[in-house]
Amino acid sequence: MSYIDIINRFWSIDLEANFTHLEVHLFFKLLEINNKLGWKESFRFPNSRLEAEVGSRPKNLINARQRLIDYDLIKYKKGNTRNAGVYQVVSFNTTKESNPSEEGQLLSLGVTKESNKESNEESNQGSNRKVIRVPLNREDKDKNKKSKKEFDLSYVSIALKPLVTEFIRYRKQDIKKPFKTDKGVKTFYNQLLKLSNNNLTKAKELVEHAKGREWQSVFPIKKDVHPQKSNQTNKNVNDLWN
Repeated sequence: MSYIDIINRFWSIDLEANFTHLEVHLFFKLLEINNKLGWKESFRFPNSRLEAEVGSRPKNLINARQRLIDYDLIKYKKGNTRNAGVYQVVSFNTTKESNPSEEGQLLSLGVTKESNKESNEESNQGSNRKVIRVPLNREDKDKNKKSKKEFDLSYVSIALKPLVTEFIRYRKQDIKKPFKTDKGVKTFYNQLLKLSNNNLTKAKELVEHAKGREWQSVFPIKKDVHPQKSNQTNKNVNDLWN
């Protein structure tokens, strides 16, 4: 599979996955690194450097990486205090029918399905924290399913899609009040369109204003009353007394 094929496959998967800006940045940064290394089958790269390259915190990097793993775009083996983690950019369709020897190929790289799962529990390279795994009960499993819900954003304009995606993330991660249904997201989007009059600059202003006040949606930005207007009102009242 050529470099262009890998990119086309990524954007094809993105039609359903709706990758965030960080996830897109991370994938193409890994392509860039591998390209500079001469397109190795797998390569080591420290998480601390990768965080600096994409401008991300450790937790956000782990979440973005896990999403790419879940969609079979990359493979990852956790590193340790002496060696950085191992990355592999998937350059073939990894299905049991089309590639029955996949497990053997990954084992030769030291990459296993278990190591991919461990990537979501990793904090940063050099961490010696011990991970304790606790079985999930049914309630926890249902909660996890809801947290991974992907919303249908096919109706959102290309210009406003990053803002809508960011507000979904803000609701979920920053104020812990995530959207629960597609209808809720669509209601927010329609409100954003109405208040911004489909103007990108105004839409950004509305979103930033809402986030600064920890609102769950966007609302009109009230302007302060000008002192001149207040003075004029007082003057008119005084005139009435005179």
